[in-house]
Amino acid sequence: MPKPSNMTKATACTQPLDA
Repeated sequence: MPKPSNMTKATACTQPLDA
């Protein structure tokens, strides 16, 4: 599992903020 910082970025990438 990536670091918390990377995880947050990955989540944003997987689920666009626009959603």
